[in-house]
Amino acid sequence: MVLSTRGDPLTWNLAVLSRWRLFADADVIHIHGGIWRSQVAYGLLRKILRGKVFVVHLHGSETRTGRGLHHMKWADAVVCATPDLIDLVPNARWVPNPVPLPAQAAPPSTSGRPIFAHFPTSRELKGTSTIVDAFRAIAGPGLRTSREPGIEKLASETAELWIVEGVPHERALELMSQCDVVIDHVTRHGTYGVVSTEGMAQGKVVVASVDPVLHPGVPIVRGTPDTLASVIRDLLARRSEWVAIGAKGREYAARMHDPWAVAMKHLRLYYDLRSREPWGRERATKFWLDRGRGYAQEFETQRGSPRADQFRDQEAGLRKALAGLAFQDFVEVGAGFGRVTRLLVERPRVHGVASDLSVDQLREARRNLAGKGVPVVRASGTALPFRDRTVDLVIASEVLMHLPPEEMRQALREMARVARKHVVTLDWYEPYAVGAAIPWCWNHDYPAAYREVGLRVKESVPFPRSLQRVFVATR
Repeated sequence: MVLSTRGDPLTWNLAVLSRWRLFADADVIHIHGGIWRSQVAYGLLRKILRGKVFVVHLHGSETRTGRGLHHMKWADAVVCATPDLIDLVPNARWVPNPVPLPAQAAPPSTSGRPIFAHFPTSRELKGTSTIVDAFRAIAGPGLRTSREPGIEKLASETAELWIVEGVPHERALELMSQCDVVIDHVTRHGTYGVVSTEGMAQGKVVVASVDPVLHPGVPIVRGTPDTLASVIRDLLARRSEWVAIGAKGREYAARMHDPWAVAMKHLRLYYDLRSREPWGRERATKFWLDRGRGYAQEFETQRGSPRADQFRDQEAGLRKALAGLAFQDFVEVGAGFGRVTRLLVERPRVHGVASDLSVDQLREARRNLAGKGVPVVRASGTALPFRDRTVDLVIASEVLMHLPPEEMRQALREMARVARKHVVTLDWYEPYAVGAAIPWCWNHDYPAAYREVGLRVKESVPFPRSLQRVFVATR
């Protein structure tokens, strides 16, 4: 939801409060641009929506001027778009800005008249006059100025400088692809912004006033108000190196600013803020045994709901993962009331055993699997009552994620012991949030756990946008 900070404070606060139900549906409320003195609605939301996580995201001018640093006590965490802002907000953490990487690089040209380009959102904040003065100093006599819609061009026999302002973002990126060197800003801030990142993503040479202490290893050519003219002269003398410099920048942008990687950093933060102390084995076991008494009925009441659609998609993902596996018999661990078991015995000439710790669940499984020839066995996943390599397939769906770490590893060892050919598990798994937990659910490092038991595993997503993975290990 985007709400402009423009307009009178009363209208803005009423607009936020009128949408409180939208906030109520969220687990995390991520506020961009800081909190201004007049934005008291956020404080009221904190009182109304207890248990929500509030993250404040600082970007630049609202932080350096102090206008967005009010009521920070309402924030559970503060994120900065550039690392220099941490000096102003000591408890903040830096998460890089996301910038998509173009499918194709547009490397600098090594022949013809080179084009430098500058994309100021504010001439004063970006040091545009300093950039123009430096360019005039190296251009020599005969500098010509021309204007097109959104572009001011300064051209000499040596080089061109484009100053691009007031054009749509897509047009700015198109013009950037036509230039060779991007000059982001020449200021005292010591960091780099989105323009620098977009230039690196395209494979351009980028010049900005970066502080090597803040950004060690960033492949941006450093130019300060005092050195910019000499930096441009030096670049012109090293034109043969531009393609290599641009390639390093593109690799850096892909590594540091990839939108998916940045989103994962935010999600990891959200999980860290929302994670609670997980229950011990006894309490978690009691929770699932108690819930098992009515779980089949609970599942029935969800028919026709989005949750039921997710289960159908999950089952389709499991079928796809199992399609390439040859097996005649199986043991299902944590079979519950037999939902996945029915999927397994759909295959011709396949038989197996459904096991679970809950007597109530097994009673429902016996009823749901009537006539299928599937015996049910009460057993813990950490101590399966079967001989070594008894069946072709051992499978567990949404079981390991409900076990504490050591019990999870023991259950996987047991599954590997009993399986002749395949071990298949389906669980919540987000690699960027390994270790996150709620009282009865853990996000384990399953690839590492499989390696510990000597199995090589392949993983797949059961359905689009799923936070679960299907893990398949074959001997």
